[in-house]
Amino acid sequence: MRSLVVATAFLATGWAFGAGVDLELRSAKPQQLALEPVDLQLLLVNHGAGPVSVVLQSASLPRLRIQTNDGWLNCKSSLAVCAGVSEHRWTRMAPGAEVRLGPLPDICPSRMGETHREVKDWVGIPGHYVFQAETRLAGPAELPDGVATPNDAFTGALTSNLLSIDVNEPSGVDAQSLTWAREHNDSPLSWSAVKLFPSSYYAALALLPYIDIGKADPGKVKTEIERGRFLAWGSVPDSDTPDGWASLSGSELAGWRIERAERILRDHPKAPFAQWLKLAIGVNQIAAGKGSDGRKQLRELANRPETPEGAWAKEFLGAGGP
Repeated sequence: MRSLVVATAFLATGWAFGAGVDLELRSAKPQQLALEPVDLQLLLVNHGAGPVSVVLQSASLPRLRIQTNDGWLNCKSSLAVCAGVSEHRWTRMAPGAEVRLGPLPDICPSRMGETHREVKDWVGIPGHYVFQAETRLAGPAELPDGVATPNDAFTGALTSNLLSIDVNEPSGVDAQSLTWAREHNDSPLSWSAVKLFPSSYYAALALLPYIDIGKADPGKVKTEIERGRFLAWGSVPDSDTPDGWASLSGSELAGWRIERAERILRDHPKAPFAQWLKLAIGVNQIAAGKGSDGRKQLRELANRPETPEGAWAKEFLGAGGP
């Protein structure tokens, strides 16, 4: 009965004043290993033919629920986050525009437990999970006096699509890394685990933030290279040093990034971020003075501009400079 109540509370609020705006829950990882970092994004998307105006952040924070063998359960946030008030009372969304909402609750139970200690987070338990989110956009009555309501205002509650994610038990060296982590009450992405199992997929995930530049603006990256700032310095994981870290700059930093990226590609050639690693290799080659090799790598990616990494490479190459 308890699970039924949770589900009903969500499904009964899928309405909003206006048309053409959807709440979309997305993930780049429909399949992931146990304890692999989660990718869940909640976006407000204007699918209509005309612009709409919305009030963001002043409404209630997004809610998230998960479907397990125990039915639908509510997720919770690990941090107490209070909803703020947007500096811009109304945000205008053109047709096709997307606005990321959040933060989403980041702790979702894998089953219902009588006490908090009995509940384990879903990311560590292999199984099939379904997610759904909800948010509410504030209406005119909730705004300060004197704030005009535009004719294209969009208000009310929205319920997202259903999103499925499968958590799989790893095999091979990945299983060894996860077993070690569980036995030592640690994470397979910790530097201790990375040092012991450097060829694991978990090690690749742990190193990725120190290599990937896909979230950076191509034009700004090119400017940083031109000004000599891209390889100014960086603190990177290094198992050969006493404290496990090394401060590198210039060609040494570029070489570290290139070598780690190439190693990951050898161990995991079909990883979903493989093309981003190739892009990072090319950019670091250019930054280190190996422009011919780097541009060749980026041109190969740019030949597929329909892909995110191809579009990034094409923009970088077309921006002029090195």
